[in-house]
Amino acid sequence: MGALVRELIVDIDDETRRLAYAVIASRMALTQLKDRADERKETHPMSNLDVARKALHALAAGDVITLNSLVTDDFQFAGITPQPLGKQEFLEFSQAIHAAFPDFAFHETTSSENGDTVTIKHTITGIHTGTLNAPGLPPIPATGKPIALPEETSVYTLKDGKVVRMQAYPAPDGGLTGILKQLGVQLPG
Repeated sequence: MGALVRELIVDIDDETRRLAYAVIASRMALTQLKDRADERKETHPMSNLDVARKALHALAAGDVITLNSLVTDDFQFAGITPQPLGKQEFLEFSQAIHAAFPDFAFHETTSSENGDTVTIKHTITGIHTGTLNAPGLPPIPATGKPIALPEETSVYTLKDGKVVRMQAYPAPDGGLTGILKQLGVQLPG
């Protein structure tokens, strides 16, 4: 503690002085804990599997801030939309899914990590309570219907701790087609 703090503390009663010292000591302890946590993050980066899981959960939550930090600028998402999506379209897709299915959730069944490739198998559930604005489709108003998709596979390719590509392999009656079928929506064309 500097001389200025000591001078200020001299002019106060004992109880207030004890509280001031306690506050200062607490702040110093919190700063030390934060510094240790920051050091730990630098020495223990997330595994590729952890990054992929975090991206999957951020997708379900419509958390574009987290997604943006986990994917590269040249990121590609493919497998369930008519055309692959770039980073910005993927972030918008995540928001659209979350708006239509606020409780949208991936339920991991198995996962594996092999170098820069992560494979996660999962099922998907949610209730359609908002308008679905999926790429290439007209808006689909809320139906109130639940969805429960069969197990599908998502394969992530990572580079330097960020996702470069997410390739979805929907099961028959899965993916966007499965969602639309369960909602009773016919595909155009």
